[in-house]
Amino acid sequence: MAREKQNFANNQDAIFDRVFNRTLGEEGGYEDRANLIDTPTNMGFQQTTLDNFKSAHPDLAQGYPENVKDLTYDQGRQIARKDYFDKYRIGEIQHQPLQETMFDSFFNHSPQAPAYWAQKAINQNTNMHVDEDGIFGSQTIGALNNLSPSEIANVNNAILDQRQLDYEQQ
Repeated sequence: MAREKQNFANNQDAIFDRVFNRTLGEEGGYEDRANLIDTPTNMGFQQTTLDNFKSAHPDLAQGYPENVKDLTYDQGRQIARKDYFDKYRIGEIQHQPLQETMFDSFFNHSPQAPAYWAQKAINQNTNMHVDEDGIFGSQTIGALNNLSPSEIANVNNAILDQRQLDYEQQ
């Protein structure tokens, strides 16, 4: 049992490393370009994200900076792990493309939007039905894990299409 827990933890770490590094590669470092982004970001983290993490996890956020500009890579990594990867159970998704799409979607959008996109994509591209309630829980994760190879591609593409529409509507 202890070995199984260790293997699960190691697998979760490997999945997190992959999805975080992929998202971080898109986000880059500190940016403060009012014409391109709403607010200054560092590695994709907004000031409100840093403030909310410090408020919700004071024990973990000891020594974190006041300003997002000063956020370190390791601090950003901890925020991403706790408030995105763990919170939205990304490591429970069995298919790599969906892990990456869902992590990046939760990282860059409101919590309900990616859940709705996944639920809508499942309902429109498979014979399965999940509640379109904006809650990314066991029902949605279970449906994602039961997709056939062709359904994985169709559902993933449908989620990405919904993301693009969301960007265009902003």
